[in-house]
Amino acid sequence: MNPPPNSVLLCAQPTSEAWRLMNVARSSDGGATFINRQASDVGWAHKSTEFGGGFIGDYIDCKSSEHGVYPMWCDGRTRSQDVYTDEQHLDLYTDTDTLSAATGGQVKFTLNIGPNKGGAGYFLLGSITGTSTGITFPNGTHVPIDFDLFTVFAIRFANTPSFADFFGTLDSTGSAAPTLDSLGTFDPAFAGVTLYFAALIDDGAPCYGTNPTKVELVP
Repeated sequence: MNPPPNSVLLCAQPTSEAWRLMNVARSSDGGATFINRQASDVGWAHKSTEFGGGFIGDYIDCKSSEHGVYPMWCDGRTRSQDVYTDEQHLDLYTDTDTLSAATGGQVKFTLNIGPNKGGAGYFLLGSITGTSTGITFPNGTHVPIDFDLFTVFAIRFANTPSFADFFGTLDSTGSAAPTLDSLGTFDPAFAGVTLYFAALIDDGAPCYGTNPTKVELVP
């Protein structure tokens, strides 16, 4: 098997002898390593839905767009064989979608564009007003981040301890790992605010904007 440099594998992952989840695994190094990401939100007791004691259905496929992957799988959570899908964003995502004022903490981003953009520059941009308008550059490259004061703030303090690795160069796999750090607790008055993020990729000129992701500030 010789997979392309940037490839996606869809697989059913047993969580125990009886339960099964569907995962998407992405490789940006020709299949040498994969990053695993859960696609189904719940597991199911696959033995109760198999035909003949071992057949779970042929309804497995994977489609993609510029910003997302759409895995489709046979799911038995209703005790019948149903076809499920869920859009997966693999070029930018976080390890958590909340940040608590009471405890503070970090949000770790995974930015993975693929090896075709290895060595390109990147900038992780932020917004508190949303993603509906976004920023469109003269060459047509669009980043789904509404420009506001937080955008300016994140640019101004990029690569400081609070916005570590928000600006830099993608590695040979087209990856980077920015971190948002509250540096301790923060004012609970900010609870309810949602921070939006998307990355701009620049290989001499703006060339790609990732999907947006968000982090909610909670008490």
